[in-house]
Amino acid sequence: MADEHLRLVILVDNKGCGGLVEEHGFAAWVESGGRTLLFDTGQGAALVANAAALGCDLAAIDALVLSHGHYDHAGTVAHVLRRAAHARVYAHAGALVTRYSVRPGEPPRTIGMAGDDREAILALPPARLHWVDGPCVPAPGMTLSGPIPRQHPLEDSGGPFFLDPDGEAADPLDDDLALWIETPRGLLLLVGCCHAGLINTVAHARAVSGIDRIFGIIGGLHLVNASSERLAATCAALRGWEPAFVVPCHCSGDGAVAALAAALGERVVSGYTGLTLTLTANGLDVAGRKY
Repeated sequence: MADEHLRLVILVDNKGCGGLVEEHGFAAWVESGGRTLLFDTGQGAALVANAAALGCDLAAIDALVLSHGHYDHAGTVAHVLRRAAHARVYAHAGALVTRYSVRPGEPPRTIGMAGDDREAILALPPARLHWVDGPCVPAPGMTLSGPIPRQHPLEDSGGPFFLDPDGEAADPLDDDLALWIETPRGLLLLVGCCHAGLINTVAHARAVSGIDRIFGIIGGLHLVNASSERLAATCAALRGWEPAFVVPCHCSGDGAVAALAAALGERVVSGYTGLTLTLTANGLDVAGRKY
């Protein structure tokens, strides 16, 4: 279980505040148990400036976790690893594959990790590189999901994702990982894009941890292209889990966020760069709201 002090800061998101750099991407800073973890890196242009502005020293991180290998979550990895000379990297091996977005009437677009970032990871000594093929613990009180079973019939990867430019080999995004933190009030779930689906991800977290209660969810939910049936199922699941708060970010989609807010009311707090979550013995503060 995480200690009585936990701090989580969104460093990269599509929306920002206070002059921070906005970017289509996601990254979060997590401090707990005397350890510091960077979860994703965004595309690259926003991370360094926002981290400096928010007092997050990239050289101090103990671990870098990549939720998956898309460019908007795994940019500037080489720079981060140069700054954080002793940080360990946690990622699924599939994060390094070449991948594409293929839409009808448009040329295929490469959306995988840049070559120099891939090479920086592969150049790490074995002691610093952890290929995640099952649940693991990157820091005390924190668990990485490993590959998430795809069981819910309405949840797909959320987009026109392929492993080839001709759009013939669908990309299952098996590298999609989530992180959860055990707190006295249940699991705090951190997701990058949730390509495995939120219902699948929560089911896996509960099964692995043995903890049913969901305290909060933060990150990209990739509901921007979700069908009305999937969105309704997600809202119903959230009502059943009864989290104290949900912070949809990045790829969640404005329409989906509105639907979540209609289902959960003030428990939904739209994410943005600079949003800070602090958990102490006195309670939880999310962007000024007390829980």
